[in-house]
This record gives sequence, structure tokens and C-alpha cells, in this order.
Amino acid sequence: MLSLNGELNIDVLNPKGVPSGVDVTAVAVDMFFSPLWHFGTDGVDVFVGPRFGVSGIAISEKSGSTTTRTSYTGIGYGLNAGFGIPLGNLAVGGMFSYTGRSPSEGCVERTGYSETCGDYQGDDLHSVAFSGILLF
Repeated sequence: MLSLNGELNIDVLNPKGVPSGVDVTAVAVDMFFSPLWHFGTDGVDVFVGPRFGVSGIAISEKSGSTTTRTSYTGIGYGLNAGFGIPLGNLAVGGMFSYTGRSPSEGCVERTGYSETCGDYQGDDLHSVAFSGILLF
């Protein structure tokens, strides 16, 4: 069986290696189309499928009186795989998700300066997640 799904993901990131005295907030937002192919038995539903759509990342760094805001936009892609155990009209289970983000544009704005945008020159950004799920 095939199901057609949409995802809205809001991920509060946990930046590593932030120097003392610098406050960093980072958030990634993805909007994906994610079809899933379902198979399995009466006792367990197994599903797998791609995910693709648009992605954005916003980062704010504050150090003293200077704030730098950076944003990236581009495409997102990945894979979902999981399982559900039927419980009446519901199914409870878990889902593994891989997300790749391929920014195409980056913008930077610093206190006292106007925003500057240009082509993104870095590598794709990757993340993995495991989520508990409830299927209706």
C-alpha cells in the first residue's frame, strides 16, 4: 500500500564548540512531501519512503553588543523508515529519519550593517532522528 504524506519539521539545533560569552540559537525548518510504501503482517506495519522538499536554517549569534543573523535556504531530501504495531484503530511504533539539506543561498546580517546574500559555498548538512509515532 502507498500513502502520501506531508511533513513540517521544526528542529531546534544544538550547536557545538560555541565559545564562552557567545549565545547561539539555531533552528532548521523543513517542509517535505514524503510518500511511504507499507508492507508487513497483521501484527506489524513496516514502511519506507523518500522525503523531499524545501529547507531553511536560521542562526543567531550574540556576543556583547553585536548580533549576527545568518540564514540558509535550499532543498531538503532524505529517507523515512519505520514500523507500527496495530492497537485497534491506531498503530504505535517508531520511525528513523535521515535528512540532508542542500542550501543554495545564504544571507548574513550583522548589527550596524545591512543584510548581504549570496550563493552558498559549503557542503550539504546532514542529520538523523528517531521518533515515536502514532498512526491513525
